[in-house]
Amino acid sequence: MKNIKILVILSLIGLVLLPISKINGQEASSTLEQTVTPGSTPPCFDYYPYGALRITPDLDKDIYKPGETAQLTLTVTNTHSKTSLYNAKVILQIRKFQKETVTSLLIGDNFILGEGLQYPAGETKENTFSFVIPKYLSSDSYQGYIYITDNDYTIAGLPFTQDVTGAIVSFRVENPEQQSFNFPYFQEEKAMINNTIKANPFFPPPRISESDLPAKISVPIYNSIQKEKK
Repeated sequence: MKNIKILVILSLIGLVLLPISKINGQEASSTLEQTVTPGSTPPCFDYYPYGALRITPDLDKDIYKPGETAQLTLTVTNTHSKTSLYNAKVILQIRKFQKETVTSLLIGDNFILGEGLQYPAGETKENTFSFVIPKYLSSDSYQGYIYITDNDYTIAGLPFTQDVTGAIVSFRVENPEQQSFNFPYFQEEKAMINNTIKANPFFPPPRISESDLPAKISVPIYNSIQKEKK
């Protein structure tokens, strides 16, 4: 009888230690298809599939009118062999390159094109999304910066910066009522913390001691002809 009790206890412990891939009969939001040797520490990117998505974007048209609905098809391949994404979100930013620079301007808010999307490991998925071209866009060329997250962890690109994207698609807007780009914008690459430029995401974070507080953050705002506004 004593031996039977020991076997039952050991069986229960084994069940608790099994990897949990389903909760209440539903698939977990992210599944790691990897067996880890006890006592080992696998590399971070064996788990975290940042940069593993290959994204091919395709717009239904090259030229749009303000207020028109655009259709964006994304073909996404998850090249990671061990991690599937089950709660992915697709984010679109509309940006405009400044002439004679490598800086792009963020225009308007982020578009959340889709949520709860699934990209299983080693598979390719195709989805079509729609978004409305903002009515205030003038006649000019624009870029759609595409990002993908999973459970709000960045997977393709970094949506808080213009420097790293999952994919970019270009289009043009023809607006007979608005021929020139004419509204203020933030100059992101000149954002400063305590008088030091820290806009580049690859810079190390600034060291701020208690004596430096409160920290001074400044971002210049420019109008359409690039003159600074106070």
